[in-house]
Amino acid sequence: MKIRVLVVEDHTIIRSSLRALIERQQDIEVAGETGDGREAVDLARKLAPDIVLMDVSLRGSGLTGIQATQEITNLKTGAKVIALSVIEELSHVKRMLAAGASGYLFKGCTEAELIAAIHAATNGQTFFSEDATRVIQEDYVAIVQNPESAPSNLSPRELEILKCLVAGHPAKYIAGELEISRKTVDAHKRKIMEKLNIWSIAELTRYALREGIILEDE
Repeated sequence: MKIRVLVVEDHTIIRSSLRALIERQQDIEVAGETGDGREAVDLARKLAPDIVLMDVSLRGSGLTGIQATQEITNLKTGAKVIALSVIEELSHVKRMLAAGASGYLFKGCTEAELIAAIHAATNGQTFFSEDATRVIQEDYVAIVQNPESAPSNLSPRELEILKCLVAGHPAKYIAGELEISRKTVDAHKRKIMEKLNIWSIAELTRYALREGIILEDE
């Protein structure tokens, strides 16, 4: 029985290339294809594919690749999602994994890596392309060498205030929104900077983006 794959990619040429690559495999077939996030969820529900190849950066659709992955995972059809991305950013990897993806490939991956990822996900395993593995390893090494920079070192309240700070909100506004005093906001800000050893809002913003605490369009 062939592995059935739903291809979700908003660039027509890339989608055609993926389809052609898959159709050359004896044990894999294309169950459907789309360039729209909302339609991807509908097709996943209707076709119940084994694998969904998901473009992380879907454009001009109702859902992003991350949102579509979350909804497909929530369908509980058993479909495994493999992320495809041109962006070598750890934040995207983390968010796709959190949404339920079973693998992550950069679009510069080899044909062998793509096929290996499909087989691995079908067997309940997680697969990363060589470049994705490198990005994850670099992050791991950075945390081991500088453990105080790990995002888990921040409390839920500190993460909340960090998001407000990098969004450009002043302390007075944050205090009002969170119903705490301005002094408390300032104390949290100081504690965040001490924990992360980061001393400017610009650096805090870069940190939050890198760690997936916020997205670029937030």
